[in-house]
Amino acid sequence: MDSPLRLSLEELPDDEALERARDEAQEELSKGGSQLARMQWPVLRDAAADCMKSHLSRVDPFAALAGAWCTAAEIQQLAAETQAEGSRKPYPLGKHNLSASLHPVVTLSCGPLSLPALTFTVTIEGLVQCAILIIAEGRLAAVEGLSITPSAALSYGPHELKRIGGNPLPVGDPYVFANGGIAIPF
Repeated sequence: MDSPLRLSLEELPDDEALERARDEAQEELSKGGSQLARMQWPVLRDAAADCMKSHLSRVDPFAALAGAWCTAAEIQQLAAETQAEGSRKPYPLGKHNLSASLHPVVTLSCGPLSLPALTFTVTIEGLVQCAILIIAEGRLAAVEGLSITPSAALSYGPHELKRIGGNPLPVGDPYVFANGGIAIPF
């Protein structure tokens, strides 16, 4: 089933966004003494952006956010109960903020020269108005009645490089996660 969250994370890393991290990224890339980062920054910047775009296009932002629900103690307790009972239970949620972070690591090389890795942060956020989580046999099996406003940001170190937002999205029909749902650690 396609993700109900229409947020294209691959829009985050572009030339303009990475240009905002130029000084810090060049310093990190030059740590080994190479001047390549200073002399060929546009090439390295574009390569980093292309690499992140490719990998972020495969990330399901909704699954990442849903995974954040699975860290709540109440959800973990309910998962343990439904696992033990072999049951399915709803868990209603009111208005709240939800976030999940990814840390793409970009390693660039030029011929035999490998440069230090650059670690970025992608933060996916959702302002949830309401939702009903369906916990079944220890897994987040489905979400229904969801109303969410998504956004995402790309950062390097303490600097936010780019932010994208989505429109409020009502998901009335139950969204059923693939493969029986998302495992909830408990």
